[in-house]
Amino acid sequence: MVCTLTEYNDEVKEPQDQQKQQTNGQDQSNSGESMFGTVVQLAEMACNAYLDHKEQEAKHEAEENEHWRKYREQETSHQRWTLVIVTIIFGIIVGFVSVLVYYDKVSSEALMFIVGTIVSYLIVIIQKLTNTTTSKTSK
Repeated sequence: MVCTLTEYNDEVKEPQDQQKQQTNGQDQSNSGESMFGTVVQLAEMACNAYLDHKEQEAKHEAEENEHWRKYREQETSHQRWTLVIVTIIFGIIVGFVSVLVYYDKVSSEALMFIVGTIVSYLIVIIQKLTNTTTSKTSK
């Protein structure tokens, strides 16, 4: 996008046919017109610089968003595998203790203690996953 203010320059110029001034007055009028043209050019340059800056800022923001999207994808994949492995290990532990309880080698209170510990650990994991996901998506 490019700012163009030159079309306004032609509209704002004072018509020279209205009043004919002395040569000194005409020099001042031409000087005012050239100053106005310079101001218009400076305004165009400032507007273009601002638009270039905004385009670069938008490009940088898009790159950063893409980076965070890839990071979240990779992190989610890692968390999924971690959750699967932890679930398998907990299942093996609970299964093994359940077999020991069935053969009266371990009391049922020990089984309940292990299950309670595992459940509380899972609650903490879920809480961390939820807080991590929420804080990163708010960026």
